[in-house]
Amino acid sequence: MSDQPLIRYGRTLILGTTNIKQSTAMGILNDGPNGSVNGKIGAHVVYEDEWGRQIIRTIGVKNGSYGGELANQQGTALTTNVLKPIRQVVEIGFKNVPPGKFWSAYNYASSYTKINAVTGTYPNKSIDFTKLMIAKGGLPLPLDVKVKLEQNVLEFTWDADLEIEGNDPRDQVMLVAYFRDSRRAINLLSGARREAEKETIKLPRFTKRMVIETYLAFVSDDRERMSDSVYAGQVIWDKND
Repeated sequence: MSDQPLIRYGRTLILGTTNIKQSTAMGILNDGPNGSVNGKIGAHVVYEDEWGRQIIRTIGVKNGSYGGELANQQGTALTTNVLKPIRQVVEIGFKNVPPGKFWSAYNYASSYTKINAVTGTYPNKSIDFTKLMIAKGGLPLPLDVKVKLEQNVLEFTWDADLEIEGNDPRDQVMLVAYFRDSRRAINLLSGARREAEKETIKLPRFTKRMVIETYLAFVSDDRERMSDSVYAGQVIWDKND
């Protein structure tokens, strides 16, 4: 396993430096030369896992991977922050996790968001709100989704297209109005039926200009199936308008 010297130290055999007192990393042979090894040997570390299997791995060079680790941390932080105000929605919308994956709905949403909605390079990564999803599923997508702002009310409309197979008039709409600057959101979990073709969100009174990202998805009447979400567009509220 190694070209390093084998030293007897008392009743223990040690792989490593010939100077025990100066050694900062060594591998210990349990039960003699035919036994298992534990510890650091050169650029490798050897240990037993919880099932008693002996594992050997190369020790990474921290400086070489530091930039990648920071980029990963920034992507994770962006994902956590963007999903926090819409967690209730995505726990419904991502309920149907892929087969064979031991994920919760939220973990599935986090993984999807980090891969698909985080854009840019470190240290300037950001969220692409046009690619953020609040739901993933197989129900048919609505057609001609639109949103408009009237006074302090967001009005969402869509074409139910009930002749399409799988479009159930009893499906319920889920809506999100996401305030990107304040990292807050208004979530509507059980809105109008698909056949209604319209639903609204009443906005609070703002004191400054607000950029609002809007999303729509459908969930079945039994809350077990959902559609992919649709990015309905960006709306800007300005008290001077």
